[in-house]
Amino acid sequence: MSPYISYATSFLPVSGADFFGAQFKPEEGKQAEVGAKFEFDHGRITGAVALYDLKRQNVTTADPDPAHIAVLPSAQVQTGEERTKGFEAELNADLRNGWDVQAALSLINGRVTEDNSGNVGKRLLNVPRQSASLTSRYRFRGGALHGLSAGAGVRYEAGKTGPAVSYTVPGYTAVDANLGYDAGRYRVTLTVKNLFDRDYYAGVLSNNVLPLGDPRTVMLRVVASF
Repeated sequence: MSPYISYATSFLPVSGADFFGAQFKPEEGKQAEVGAKFEFDHGRITGAVALYDLKRQNVTTADPDPAHIAVLPSAQVQTGEERTKGFEAELNADLRNGWDVQAALSLINGRVTEDNSGNVGKRLLNVPRQSASLTSRYRFRGGALHGLSAGAGVRYEAGKTGPAVSYTVPGYTAVDANLGYDAGRYRVTLTVKNLFDRDYYAGVLSNNVLPLGDPRTVMLRVVASF
C-alpha cells in the first residue's frame, strides 16, 4: 500500500473584461488530496481510494452594481468561487478462474460558495452527487473457445442540475457489453454501449436545452500485429 498527499495549484485564462474595460484575471484553482494506492497478491488485486478538496476562484459572476447593469446588462465581475469535495475509490481484481472485475465509486459535493446572483449553496453545473460502475469479463482458457472473452457492465449517474437551472435532471443506469477474440497476431473486439437503448439526459445546458444521452452504439475494433 502506498499512501500519498498532494497539493496543486492551477490557472485558466478568462476572456472578456469588466465594466471598466479591465481584462479579467485567470481563474485560479487549488486542490488538496489524500489517498492510497494498493496492490495485493502480486498484482492480482489493485485499486485506490482518495479524498480531495478543490477550490476554484476568480469565477465571473453578475456585476452587483445596478448602475453598471443599467448601462451594460451583461456586466460581470470576478467575485465568484466554487468548491468541490469528494471521495473516489476503484478496485480491479483477477479472480484467477477466468473472471476479472472492475468497480468504481465517486461521491461529490460541488457547491457555489461565493456569487452575486443568489446561487450560493447551489450545486455546480452537471456534477452528480454519486456515480458508480461495475464491470466483469470472462476469458475462456483452453478448449475450442480459447481466446474468446465476453463481458458486461453497468454504470450509474445520479441526477444533475446547475446554479441557474430550476430543475434536476434525473439520474440514469445504462448497461454495456463486449465480446472479444484474441488470436495472438490479431484481436477483434465488439463493444455495445447502452445495450438496451435506454433514453436518458446526459446533462443540463439551460432551462430550455437538455442534451440527450448517447443511444445504443456498436463499435468494432480490429488490431493486427505484423
